[in-house]
Amino acid sequence: MDADVAIKAEINALRRRLPDVSGTVLAGLDGMLIASDVTGIEPSSLAALSAAHLGLGQRFALTAGLGTLHETVLQGTDGYVIVYAAGSRALLTVLTTADVNLPLLHLDARQLAARLGTMIERASAAASATPVPRRGGLGNGNGSTPLAVRTPMATLPGRR
Repeated sequence: MDADVAIKAEINALRRRLPDVSGTVLAGLDGMLIASDVTGIEPSSLAALSAAHLGLGQRFALTAGLGTLHETVLQGTDGYVIVYAAGSRALLTVLTTADVNLPLLHLDARQLAARLGTMIERASAAASATPVPRRGGLGNGNGSTPLAVRTPMATLPGRR
C-alpha cells in the first residue's frame, strides 16, 4: 500500500473510532501539511499553527526542565486541540468536542502518532535512497547540482 494512502486511512480511522474527534491533521515539523481529515478549517493553516504551537511547547518544556515534549493539550469552551509528536519528523493534531473521553483519546491518538511517525520515517528513508535526477542549467553551471538541494538564506553571500 502506498504510504500516502496508508497515512490517510489511519487518520480517517481515528474519527470513525472516536466520534468526538472532529478533525485530524498530520504535518511536518516545518508546518507543511502531509494529510488531513478536517472540515470547515483550512488544513494548511492548521498545520502551520500546529507546528508553531509545538515549537512553543518545546521551548516551555526545555525552560521548565521537563525534557522532550511529547504532546500539548489546549482546552477551549467547545473542545480540545491536542498536538502529539509523530516520530521525529512530524506532528499529529487532533480536534475534538468538549465531550471527548480524553483518556481514551490519548490512548488511541498516541498509538496512532507512533504508527504515523514510523510510516513517515520509512517513507523518508525510501525517498533518500532514491537518487535525485540531475538537471542542467542550475548550480555551478555544469548541471551537477540536484534540484532538491535548498540553501538556507542565512548562508547566501551578502546575507547577515
